[in-house]
Amino acid sequence: MSNRRRHAKSNEAMMFFVNRIVFCATPTKNATFKYPVDPGYKEIASNPDSIILDVCMFINRRTEGRLIQDFDKAAAAVYLGLEYARTNLLPDNVALNMVYTDMGPVCRDRTIAMNHALRLFDRGIRCNVFIGPGCTQSAQSLYNYAFFLEVPLIGLPADGMGTQADMTAYPFLSRISVTHTNTAYVILKFIALLNYSNAFFVAEASDDFYSNMYKVTTTIVTNSDPKFQYSMKFKTFTLGESHLEKQIAAILPEIRINARVVFLMMTGQLVRKFLIAAAEANMITSEYVYLGVELFPSLSFGAFTWKANDSDDAVARLAFMSLLLISIKPETTTAYAVFEEDVRRYSPQFGYTYEKTQPVEVVVGHFYDAIVMYGNALKQLRSDGFNVTDHAQLANFTQNSLTFTSPINGLITLDENGDRHSDYVISKFNEDLARFEPFLDCPDEKNEAILIGSFDWKERTSFPPNEPFCGFRGDFDICKANGTVLSTGQKATAVVLPVLAVIGLMAGITIAVQRILATQSDPYWWRVFMHELDGIHSNGAKSSNLTGKLSVLSSDKPEGTLDEKGSIRSTGETIDSKPPVKVFGLLCTAMYDSNMVTLIDLPEPKVRAQPSVGRDLRPLRRIKHANIQTFIGVAVSDENICTYVIGDVCQKGTLEAMLRLDTLHLDEPFKFSLINDLVTGMTFLHSTPVVSHGNLTDLSCLIDSRFVLKISSHGLGCFRSLEELDAPHEHQTDRDFRPLLWRAPELMHRPMTPQGTQKGDVFSFAILLQQIILIKPPYGTHAASWSMGPSVIKDIVLEVKKGAMPPVRPRVPRLGVPGFLHDLMDECWHEDPNQRPSFIRVQAQLRAGAGFSRQNVVDHLIKRMEQYAETLESTIAETVKGFMEEKKRSEDVLYSILPRFVAQMINSGTTILPETYSSTTVYFSHLDGWANIIAMTRNPLELTQALNSFYGICDALIEKHDVYKVETVTDSYMIVSGLPVPNGTQHVVIVATMSLELLNAVKGRSFTTSFNTSCRMRIGLNSGPCVAGVIGLKLPKYCLFGDTVNTASRMESSGEAGKIHMSDTSYELLRHYRNFEIEARGTREIKGKGLMSTYWLNGNSDARPKK
Repeated sequence: MSNRRRHAKSNEAMMFFVNRIVFCATPTKNATFKYPVDPGYKEIASNPDSIILDVCMFINRRTEGRLIQDFDKAAAAVYLGLEYARTNLLPDNVALNMVYTDMGPVCRDRTIAMNHALRLFDRGIRCNVFIGPGCTQSAQSLYNYAFFLEVPLIGLPADGMGTQADMTAYPFLSRISVTHTNTAYVILKFIALLNYSNAFFVAEASDDFYSNMYKVTTTIVTNSDPKFQYSMKFKTFTLGESHLEKQIAAILPEIRINARVVFLMMTGQLVRKFLIAAAEANMITSEYVYLGVELFPSLSFGAFTWKANDSDDAVARLAFMSLLLISIKPETTTAYAVFEEDVRRYSPQFGYTYEKTQPVEVVVGHFYDAIVMYGNALKQLRSDGFNVTDHAQLANFTQNSLTFTSPINGLITLDENGDRHSDYVISKFNEDLARFEPFLDCPDEKNEAILIGSFDWKERTSFPPNEPFCGFRGDFDICKANGTVLSTGQKATAVVLPVLAVIGLMAGITIAVQRILATQSDPYWWRVFMHELDGIHSNGAKSSNLTGKLSVLSSDKPEGTLDEKGSIRSTGETIDSKPPVKVFGLLCTAMYDSNMVTLIDLPEPKVRAQPSVGRDLRPLRRIKHANIQTFIGVAVSDENICTYVIGDVCQKGTLEAMLRLDTLHLDEPFKFSLINDLVTGMTFLHSTPVVSHGNLTDLSCLIDSRFVLKISSHGLGCFRSLEELDAPHEHQTDRDFRPLLWRAPELMHRPMTPQGTQKGDVFSFAILLQQIILIKPPYGTHAASWSMGPSVIKDIVLEVKKGAMPPVRPRVPRLGVPGFLHDLMDECWHEDPNQRPSFIRVQAQLRAGAGFSRQNVVDHLIKRMEQYAETLESTIAETVKGFMEEKKRSEDVLYSILPRFVAQMINSGTTILPETYSSTTVYFSHLDGWANIIAMTRNPLELTQALNSFYGICDALIEKHDVYKVETVTDSYMIVSGLPVPNGTQHVVIVATMSLELLNAVKGRSFTTSFNTSCRMRIGLNSGPCVAGVIGLKLPKYCLFGDTVNTASRMESSGEAGKIHMSDTSYELLRHYRNFEIEARGTREIKGKGLMSTYWLNGNSDARPKK
């Protein structure tokens, strides 16, 4: 049958078959499931010379987490794989006819797959390749049929194949997904590297996945070494056969007498139950290591968590400290992150919708790789001159170490059995963060496990030995006496006595060693109490005394906009209303142990001081380098909360603060020196047990008094909050995205580990390099402001995460930048972390390009200090000048609202107390005719102008006399003379003279232009004692009190327009001065005062005393 005829029959059969199995993938939304097809199928099929290849996929659907494979979740991945194969791999005349067979939601009888395959054959479909099925029994059955037809089968995953025969017995099988064979070899590697010859394997037999894993692992481990058949122990139990706790309890004694390393092949929930039972049996100690298997997060594996919100949570959390998890190393590349987003975006087209927090599982990517693998094999067949329908040759390709490149997973290698190679990682439970974190890296191509970070296993410096000192049963001869098993104390004596005999010969050395060990064994060696820090209160609050020993060194508030190329333009947008940054924050100085130190505020939520913190900080004790801030300790509050990290002092603050100084000129040698400091420090840091920084920003680079850059905030992963480590997302509105400007794109797709990665540090260095070169913020240009708005920062971060081509990076013009430095920057922020150089290589390139040597760095340091001294003098001069100008303005304002004498006393710090003055003259006046002006003026602006004109005339005359204007209320004045500086009896002459001048100046004047209305003043004077003082703190006011003031007001209100009305006390003082024209008004009733003799002051020609 020709390919064309075969296609016609298969197409008809497929349509009938597909129509028969359509159903709702997500019942809640009634979405109809669709199957992906080859995008070029219709066009190519219409060509009579085309070749149609039937790709028969046997799939499981609607599994609801029962299986690790679910085509509902993977349909979009198959579509993306077909799209890539059509564009990049398949010959132009070859089309793929996708034939799908639904195997149901669970693994069924092994004959089901064979029956479906026979039905396809009956309908004329001659499969050129089988993909799937996922279930082991079905895959075994289908393989027998494929072997008979000599058609390749791509297992997806078919993870349990090999339980019945060695993989060399399957020449037409290749497996592109997870395999138990890979997991077994990782377990074997762990056993071999740690020299464990005794181990215990426990499995739950009713779970197909873990049961098959157990069978494959048992076969591979026992075949690897003949003695393992006797030293390794294997045990299964089955849910439902009897009480679960009783089954586990029966296994634990067997473990105790046979092994200290236990592999648990069961779901997360059962692992929790097992560990709780082990804790109750006193088998959660530093002597035991338990390993579970969670290849990737999936409902089918259950939740590997201690927390079940029951009474056993506390025990479970402690027990999880003895658990390691074996997993497939996740892809962290930008390409894979884009693939995950594409799967989420396209899945609704095929009837499935991912929830927001639902992960795209590893197996989904393997569906994509299966299509890409088949496309690569066809391409290789065609290029080697073979027919693409040659099944035997196709199988030969996939069985002979096929290597191809997947756009999402990089280089993929199949071994001689056609199985995919995978990298694994072993994770350890972090007690502080209550989650698993990578501990040992197990690359496939290397026979080793690489330690990630520092080793820490339940306060041990290594994993426990294969066998305890006294044996599994505690019955070794060395631990016996006269045939009787010794007690624990006797065992210790038997071991320690010979050692003490040797130590006795070295008593002096022993004492010194013991002192060192005592220091190292102190779990709280790092703790510094708040009361030991001068300038900080015991509760952790910073001192309110701004002149005290605590001072803030730097802060920042960004703003700006993002242009179309990913760089910054400044705007007025600020982030004042945003919540505090939940990262290592405020930089302060304080005194500790008679030395100045730098404090770094720890992020919220604060960590409680406990021994585990000391274990995490232990590597920092031995790090001493000129370009790394020395770790001193952690300041702990009275509530036992870690509040500040204490390091040696860096007076100049952060790199960010220094770059923002307009007055400090950074020339090229200065910049190179800073860059060299940064690279030298990071090169050393990467060689220490800290391994990597993980939080390298312009705020974690400090500058000391000699302008040497020092790296800080390293090795503090235990203090980093989950919010800070979380991947950035569009929906996060309250998050501060600024710290993410330095985060590498591959670390933005899932929560990053606290210590980050070395390649991630190199990316962060590249951003800092741009800042130092341009003296601008990250992603800033020459025109950019130092402030960026939160929306702009968020846009930048999300664009970097997206991994567009070309990727979003800071724009650094080549003009004015050394070529080698620009090229180095491009290398360091490369999208692919594997293409970024190490810091050792960066240091070599920097020194080669800049010609750095110890001598010229020292020479520049001297020049740098001279330049700073000049800059500092200029800055001080400008600051003092500005201060004096501001001081004068403040004094002028103060003199305008208070008497000069009083204002001077306030400036000198003298407290102003109320004071009684025995002789003063008080003046009150009112503008008669002002009410008419108000009534006739329709324009408020004209009324204001009139009042200003009146004030201008009066104030000009008042300033000529020794008086103080106490208050003005619209057209009324209150004036006093004789205080705050007494002037004898001259006050009455001064006020009388001023009153006559004011009366004449205002007489007959019209203060409006729209109409002519003359005004006259009505003035009242009274002399006598009064009390004066400053009232109020925020807006101080000089006020007068006493009957003298009240009487003066009555003189004004009972007077007449155009006249000066004064009391008898003023008359008695004024009559001693000649040439004042005074007229007696007589005795009159004065409101509130009764009968008073009052007088008119009509004029004067001279104000000298009478002789």
